[in-house]
Amino acid sequence: MTTAPTFERDFYRELLAENLALLARIVAFNRGGASSSVRFVEKLDSNPSDVDWAALIRRHPDLLALAQKRAGSNETSEAPDYWGFAETSERLALLTDDDLTRLFLTAAAAVYGAEIAVTVKKDDREALRVRLGDELLRYAVLRGRWQAGSLAADLKALCAGLSLPDAVVRLSHLAAVLLWTDWPEGLREKTAARFAPHREAVGETPDDPVLRRRVRAFLLKLIRSEGDEACRNLFK
Repeated sequence: MTTAPTFERDFYRELLAENLALLARIVAFNRGGASSSVRFVEKLDSNPSDVDWAALIRRHPDLLALAQKRAGSNETSEAPDYWGFAETSERLALLTDDDLTRLFLTAAAAVYGAEIAVTVKKDDREALRVRLGDELLRYAVLRGRWQAGSLAADLKALCAGLSLPDAVVRLSHLAAVLLWTDWPEGLREKTAARFAPHREAVGETPDDPVLRRRVRAFLLKLIRSEGDEACRNLFK
């Protein structure tokens, strides 16, 4: 059997043992969502003693690039646009479109939780129900309105003058754009199409690095407190 260098073999086995779901999503992201990436991970996990490591690595330069980065290698990678997701907040890009949409709406529900709790106009209540759904409405009233803290006032100032339902929707898009603009250029390029609807919905956003970092931290907080197990597992 041909063997890979020890650091590569140990690196893959460490990920397989600790967070197979994260490894699969990283590979899928870098391979354009190819389902074969998940099968690759499953193959390694099923019988590692019989894996031809060198052959597999040659067919997956994206993983080789990550292994080289982990080991501090200065060798040129065959996949220069590989994204390793070492920064935790960048892993939000690994969420599905549905999970991302729900996360941004959860943030908006939290920011406007106090207003949602006292809304009495029937039209506004129905519009909020359509935009958020009953589950997020309950979340906003029972937990969310205490979770945003001082960030709520700063974000609401960017949605001034809108009706409550419209402000909630705008804020969900705004949270998305503030997250996206805080990512490095390479990751922004890779996710530009996914975030284009959010950018179109809000137009220009304030050039405020501190606000972007606060939004990023809040979104991670929501993942850990309100996300399902599959989402939380990506941020271990």
